[in-house]
Amino acid sequence: MLAVALSGCATIGGGAAVTDATALLEIRMDRVTLHRELHVPALSARTFIQGGEAVGRGYDRYAAVCEFELRSVRESAQTIRPDDFRVTGMRWGVEQVARLAPVQLASRGLASLDDGGSWFEHHIVRYTLESATQPDVMRLTCRGAEALAHEAMPPTLGEARAALGGVATLHLRTH
Repeated sequence: MLAVALSGCATIGGGAAVTDATALLEIRMDRVTLHRELHVPALSARTFIQGGEAVGRGYDRYAAVCEFELRSVRESAQTIRPDDFRVTGMRWGVEQVARLAPVQLASRGLASLDDGGSWFEHHIVRYTLESATQPDVMRLTCRGAEALAHEAMPPTLGEARAALGGVATLHLRTH
């Protein structure tokens, strides 16, 4: 609890205070603490967390979600044990999810690449993780809510914390 309270004292470039409304891509993490075991299903390399619970692939795409990812896929289920993971890198990006194209009844010639359709996407922030005892744990990825391209936003610190709940704690870099 103290770490969460102290993380509110961190600053970002220009000395601006970090709040729950600050986009994750503007924040540098020092480490991530996993508080309870997570189970990764067979033939998968990740497990999703939303609302403080492991939710599998059936998560609400219109709310922020985080996932712990492993380096390898196995035929049997895997377990990520509670640990303190050092954050060694961060990347931000956008993933296009689906496209809504207008109904086209007929066409002459080649279809245009810009046919007026709309893209659904979500912004993602990926933290590369390192642990001496669990080298197969690769990263923590947090995704913002899926939305039309012009409405999609990066996940905020508050959204990531809400997604992770009591499963994991994000520790902000203070220097």
